[in-house]
Amino acid sequence: MKTKSITYLFLFVFLTLVYGFSGTDIKYPSGAPAGYTGSPADGQNCTHCHGGTPANVDNWITSDIPETGYVPGQTYLITATSTGSGKKGFEVSPQNFAGDILGTLIAGSGSKLTGNNGYITHTSAVQSSTATWNFQWTAPAEGTGDVVFYGAFAIRESHTKLTSLLVHEDNTVSVAETNNVKLNVYPNPVRNKLTVSYRLEKPLSVTAQLYTLNGKLIRTLYSGQQSTGNHSLTTFVRQTEHSGVYLLLVKYGNQTISKKILVE
Repeated sequence: MKTKSITYLFLFVFLTLVYGFSGTDIKYPSGAPAGYTGSPADGQNCTHCHGGTPANVDNWITSDIPETGYVPGQTYLITATSTGSGKKGFEVSPQNFAGDILGTLIAGSGSKLTGNNGYITHTSAVQSSTATWNFQWTAPAEGTGDVVFYGAFAIRESHTKLTSLLVHEDNTVSVAETNNVKLNVYPNPVRNKLTVSYRLEKPLSVTAQLYTLNGKLIRTLYSGQQSTGNHSLTTFVRQTEHSGVYLLLVKYGNQTISKKILVE
């Protein structure tokens, strides 16, 4: 009997070591702290606690928002999906590049809100090979413009992923107009030379920058003070950028216009 007890004790200790330190778990199995989506404003992601290097993935955040864009005040279904071996968790936040939370998140089964309701995360880590979280988002007020859903996913220790979903307020509008700026971007899609033209109704500080959808700055087209009147910026994108979708941000004063650019 004593031999059996020692054997069971050894087996218990062995299994505890294997499953407790095999790296199948995640640091926050009951939900991640706010501010780790990998967005430009957050500036950090799951690797802050999990270590390793995050990999960029596509289509891990999807929605039923139509291609024409969201309707202000309308509520939509957002889905976050993670695949791989080991326990999984996530965090998503709808933001602009300044870090402002856009719209209203509504938690669903297996998810909860955190960070003054600006972030949504899991309530418990998911072990299955594919983890899916469904939640809702009520679109912001008219004139908000583009919204980026930034997402970070943890899949056991040192395995993290980053993704994003860009949604427009109205994809059919080619000219964005705001209080003091009328902006036009052409051609779009673009194969070589991209032109950004706009008119200022008063002198303003202007910054025009090209980003990847994951928030990496590609280049600054212009930064400085500009006078009232018409202005035009030209850049050759195909010489340096691979084909794909990019985000043009034009900041003027304390406001921002964003446009999705397709490079062929």
